[in-house]
Amino acid sequence: RSTWAANPKPPPFTPKPLPNFPSTSKMIYMWIGDYMPQSFLYSAHQQGFLRYNMTSEDVSPEQRSFLSTNRSCQPTCVGKIIPAIEEKYPGCGLELRMKSTTVPQVSLTPGTMSAAFQGEIAMHAILPKGEKPYLLTLNVSAVFNATGVITNQRLAGNISHYSFKA
Repeated sequence: RSTWAANPKPPPFTPKPLPNFPSTSKMIYMWIGDYMPQSFLYSAHQQGFLRYNMTSEDVSPEQRSFLSTNRSCQPTCVGKIIPAIEEKYPGCGLELRMKSTTVPQVSLTPGTMSAAFQGEIAMHAILPKGEKPYLLTLNVSAVFNATGVITNQRLAGNISHYSFKA
């Protein structure tokens, strides 16, 4: 189980029993159930650690224009999507303040993992003198399904499905 020193209270759920498995000649067996990532995410959410502030410095150079209010950006940016922001704060960068609003859910089954997240993104303009006026908040949810395999003692995986809603 995962806890933080500031709040060592255990999560309000218990681990499921591990399934039976056939004996093999391997010396070490490692089982990871839902409880380990779920208790980590519960504790992290309770402590407010599932938050991140993103600016153009946090994305690749070819993606930086998206976090701009300038409508002349290519191929697209927030200023093109919401012209009122560009009109009020022309040529400014943006800061996205993201945080979880509920405990993320994770489910592990043999070969697959599913995860669901809900949160909010508060958008702020970054003015030339450093002020960051609030613009809007988006409530978002995301669902991911991933598959994984171990080949030649290496773990590999793919995201097989994802969806985002705002």
